[in-house]
Amino acid sequence: MKKSICCMMSFFVIFSFMISTTVAAAEEVKPEKNEMYQIESGRAAVFSGGEMKTIQSEEELSVIFDQQQVHYSDGKMALKFVMNTATEHKNVDIEVKLYPSQISLFKHNTIVGKMVSINDPFDLLSFRIEKNSTSSTLLKPNLYMEGHTVLTVGVFNKNTNVTYYYQQLADELNIDEMIYGASKNLSQDGLLEEDLINIEQDYLLLKPQNHNSLLEEGLQAQHNIIGTLSSDQGEDQNNTNTIKQSLDLASNSLLYRVPDSIFKSGEINKWYNFNNTSDPAPYAYSYITFKFAGTDNRLTYIVFLDLPVNVNWGGQEFSLQLTVRDNVSVLYNVYTGDMGLFGDDNRIKVNDIALTQTSKTKDGVFNARYYTGYKTGSRIWNIAKAIISWIPYIGTAPTSYDYLTASGDTETGKWFTYPSTAKAQSNAYNGKIINEIAVQDSGLKNKNDYFLLQTKGNEIDSITWGFSFSTNYS
Repeated sequence: MKKSICCMMSFFVIFSFMISTTVAAAEEVKPEKNEMYQIESGRAAVFSGGEMKTIQSEEELSVIFDQQQVHYSDGKMALKFVMNTATEHKNVDIEVKLYPSQISLFKHNTIVGKMVSINDPFDLLSFRIEKNSTSSTLLKPNLYMEGHTVLTVGVFNKNTNVTYYYQQLADELNIDEMIYGASKNLSQDGLLEEDLINIEQDYLLLKPQNHNSLLEEGLQAQHNIIGTLSSDQGEDQNNTNTIKQSLDLASNSLLYRVPDSIFKSGEINKWYNFNNTSDPAPYAYSYITFKFAGTDNRLTYIVFLDLPVNVNWGGQEFSLQLTVRDNVSVLYNVYTGDMGLFGDDNRIKVNDIALTQTSKTKDGVFNARYYTGYKTGSRIWNIAKAIISWIPYIGTAPTSYDYLTASGDTETGKWFTYPSTAKAQSNAYNGKIINEIAVQDSGLKNKNDYFLLQTKGNEIDSITWGFSFSTNYS
């Protein structure tokens, strides 16, 4: 009898625990929200032809967004309004699915709307809801909104190539509930962090989905860097035109060796390149700046490259390397003077890389080549191309070239060798000797990605080295 009672008591305890657990789990699931909001009319900035001009006063907010209705339902939002211009009235219907921002600066207080639909002839340029908004994203006439919940909407008229950009106080929105719904969407939909960053980055730079705007101009640039080393010289000579900058200020700057001034001034949507080959540790950097979120705040994307050049005259061993030290974004707030890392990194890709070593010594030849590298964290197994330059051992015949693209000639991590002296090469190759070796590849962007060329030679006492590359923003 006692045994039966114990068994019954055990079953009761287990059954009670199961009921309690089930109830607790059910309480964690929030019921679906279905909320309607009426937002007061607001005024929008107008940017024609893709040019984001500076908005200085409220009078320049010339278009009225009227009769605004917001419908929120379990992670989705519909926004309807009438856009009143001086000549027409157009209905705009937008539906988005909400996700939390994945950009570090906004990660805990901003929702991004991924477009589900928008009526013609419009394209969605921006849909963000920012809790406790800051001056980094507010137009100058809207700075009074700082600290409030702000709804930001940008639409692009595909027929007229006109952008309408609107910011509105939206404290009445249940922002915490919307953040919860956005987070649930993120966990359920399996979107990659990179995909959401790309969406918000387009929103912050007001890029139409078809990218048919002036922003696309100048997003790629070519850079060439050349230097010469001699056995009796001991240092590099800079043969390029460079931007004049105060390097002594760069040691205490946000990015080491880069003066803070470049983030505060300069043309928008234009590539700048700087290199210093006279430094014992040569380097270069390239950058491009955009206007940020329709404001005069400046968002700069910059890639910094270390360019180590090493020579061993006695051992006749030479190397040059291009390494990505930093590939980051910097936001400068013109209202406050604040500047810091933005967190949207690895946007610039270093392409069309060419590393070149040229013997400047008569009868000084290269007799071995080796290359290797990493890109996006993985080893480069084959480079795009190796180029061997041949000159006559005697006489003045034109230089000839071998362009090597076969996998057997471009394999990394192994030495390719030739006869060791100029005379031996002339005998082997019908009067020709190797005076230059170049290698090419593309695709470096992550920190510590690199591309390396090593050579060996004979009787070389002067060498010209060269780097060239293009930078592409994407």
